[in-house]
Amino acid sequence: MIRRPLCVYCVAFSLVVFVVMQILTETGGIVHIPGVGPVLYEGCATGKADIDRTVLSPDEPQDKKELEVVGKIARIEERKAKSEDEEDKVHFRLKTEYGMLLCYFPYDESLLYLHIGQMIRVRGKVRFFDRASNPGQFDSWMYYKTQGIEFAVSGCELLQKETVAGKYMGYTDVLYAIRRRCSHVLDSCLPAQEAGIMKAMLLGERGSLSDEIKGLFQRNGISHILAISGLHISFFGMALYSLLKRIGVKRIVAGAVAMFLVVSFGLMTVQGASSIRSILMFGMFLGAEFFLRVYDLQTSMAFSAVVLLCMQPLYVLQSSFQFSFGAIVGISVIYPSLCAYLKKENLSERMITDKSVKEKRVEKLREYMKTSVLTSLSVTLAILPVQLCGYASVPLYSCFLNPLVIGLLTIVMSSGIIGVLLGCVWTVLGRIALFPGFLVLKTYEVLCGLFDKLPMANFCFGAPKPWQVIVYYLLLFGWAFYTQYACSPEHKGRWNMPRHLCLVPAIAVFLLMLRLRFYTSCTMLDVGQGDGLVVKERTGYNIMIDGGSTDVSNVGTYRLIPYLQHEGVRHVDYAFVSHADSDHTNGLIELLKDSDCGVKVETVVLSKFAETGAGSYGVSDAKTGAESYGMGDAKTGAGSYGMGDAKTGAGSPEDNPYKDVIDAATQAGCKILYIRAGDTFHLGDVTLWCVYPGSGETAEGNDQSEVLMMQVDPPFSKGYRMLFTGDLTSLKEAQVLQNMSALNISSDIDILKCGHHGSQYSSEAAFLEALSPELTLISAGRDNSYGHPHAEVLERMEAVGCNVCRTDRDGALTILVKD
Repeated sequence: MIRRPLCVYCVAFSLVVFVVMQILTETGGIVHIPGVGPVLYEGCATGKADIDRTVLSPDEPQDKKELEVVGKIARIEERKAKSEDEEDKVHFRLKTEYGMLLCYFPYDESLLYLHIGQMIRVRGKVRFFDRASNPGQFDSWMYYKTQGIEFAVSGCELLQKETVAGKYMGYTDVLYAIRRRCSHVLDSCLPAQEAGIMKAMLLGERGSLSDEIKGLFQRNGISHILAISGLHISFFGMALYSLLKRIGVKRIVAGAVAMFLVVSFGLMTVQGASSIRSILMFGMFLGAEFFLRVYDLQTSMAFSAVVLLCMQPLYVLQSSFQFSFGAIVGISVIYPSLCAYLKKENLSERMITDKSVKEKRVEKLREYMKTSVLTSLSVTLAILPVQLCGYASVPLYSCFLNPLVIGLLTIVMSSGIIGVLLGCVWTVLGRIALFPGFLVLKTYEVLCGLFDKLPMANFCFGAPKPWQVIVYYLLLFGWAFYTQYACSPEHKGRWNMPRHLCLVPAIAVFLLMLRLRFYTSCTMLDVGQGDGLVVKERTGYNIMIDGGSTDVSNVGTYRLIPYLQHEGVRHVDYAFVSHADSDHTNGLIELLKDSDCGVKVETVVLSKFAETGAGSYGVSDAKTGAESYGMGDAKTGAGSYGMGDAKTGAGSPEDNPYKDVIDAATQAGCKILYIRAGDTFHLGDVTLWCVYPGSGETAEGNDQSEVLMMQVDPPFSKGYRMLFTGDLTSLKEAQVLQNMSALNISSDIDILKCGHHGSQYSSEAAFLEALSPELTLISAGRDNSYGHPHAEVLERMEAVGCNVCRTDRDGALTILVKD
């Protein structure tokens, strides 16, 4: 590194930017950082500028409010529906006075034929991007801010468009027309699934990718082929440059043509930091060729990072930036050190004349496989902390799968490019040319399916702590630099390199994967208008209490499961369901149905109301179908309301509110328990009592909520008590206190989970005075239509001297029970 001063300075600059951006984003210090982002073009409209540019809504945009805006089209992309409930859409990036906006239009084919750079007027509903309010949650605000996008406008309506004098709108519009034509050819020549993969690899269009393919490739560690990454740019640029030189084009001319086409390819696909990094590094490679200088990979990488960070400092926090540069670090730093521990033999010396052609080919294959596996392992070691921080899991077999995938990537790319060119002339020729690529893509799917079935194929370790990442990189790079220093020609023989030093990377990995629990914790997740709590007991037990939302779509997929994965929770011992309302259950149902998420629920615990079906409408018995008022036949479920059997599904689904939970738990292979007041769970340091409902009690609606008392008894410490009340109303709060007294459970608690999201019909003054909690946790959605938490409840809590924490204001809330 001493011989690379530019590289050292650039790396130091990048580290400083990383630290500064990390501090600013965590403290909320970033309001707006202008940057070019991945949108590298402006577009230039020609023709008559007859559009009225007057902004009818000059005020600042407000979330969920209607906005009318005029802007210039910067990008158009078609998005296919992912499920039957969704519709196809067209996404626009629009340059406006507010900055770059993301506009969602209902699908209309005519929208695809607008031009880049054309001025339009649109109207739609403003949607601000969410910050991550839970550990492990995807930070939409940061993702779009890095791209220079301020907010989205959904349900857009095109009000007016600029008249275009001619078909030619500028260079970027020509590139867009080429991309649209290529996309049409791929749709015509390949089945829908393979066409979606090919469009992602060649054109950067991910809108047609199915969630199944994205999940399959991600779990197996090859999702990098689904984006226009540095690998694709390098393949395209180097292949083109080599081809031009082979046909006799002068080096400078070949380089200029290759660079022009590579930049055009980047502009057409408009991808993120990895693509720009690859274009910059390819330009530096050509510069070294032109000026007859030695190309240094590490210096080129570091200089490209500085250029990117000058364009947009927030790139340094983006996973694509970290993955892209981490892969180059692995190849340039870790790979030579791994090779130093293997006996290096000269391939030409081994391939002496007495070996047959077959033996020589076997030798070459072995050398290729060894190099490929070591390269893949080097990249994996370099990006392992990034992988864990971003996805909390590691595809354990990716080191073996990636060499096969990358080895066949040349066939896919070549077949795709040739097939698209021929398909523009004649569809039949395109299909013939694309057939080899189609076979390779099918091979990818089969290989991923096979690796996916292996034990621990995608093992969830959880996200590491910052100190673990720092120690990991200190050990890994210390080992790598020492190894290369000891093996350098000027020091070889004077420095000993003990063989046991190869254990240093293994120790670094072990420390990075280490997950120790020193305390029991209780986390109330920000699930919007709903409830979701996770208790992680010190000795290893995991408990869930509810999990659902009415205002966050797919709350299980996007909030509950990411949190569990981030925390390294691979199994939930008990999932308690207070009652059957969707804002307490739909996320849990998603978790039970997602067999690929790496989190297994062992037991689902329901109240006695789920067993007897008691309720205001005579809901069916979850086991027999008998109604709570004794109406109807217990076997057939027939009765005055015609209510169905929970097992057979006879009758309408809404007859049994617990049916969806029971069915999902049964299909997932979970045990199902029904509890009532007095039932107790002893789980390590945690003791859980059910204090409501009692055996003979009846209730309606929210008053069916299961109420749990939890006591944490860490070693050498007094017990710490929490009460979880579901959506219980004030009508049954006195009954809860009576049950606790009958069970000899003290009503003096430390933390209360407020009933019914802070509704005025819960948490009466007498109930609060009897409990005397020090802290109350309220789970409610931001700006929810119910007005939760109500002012009356907050006043009651203030009157008893109780502190209040709210998810709508504070995000996820975590309580650590320390000695």
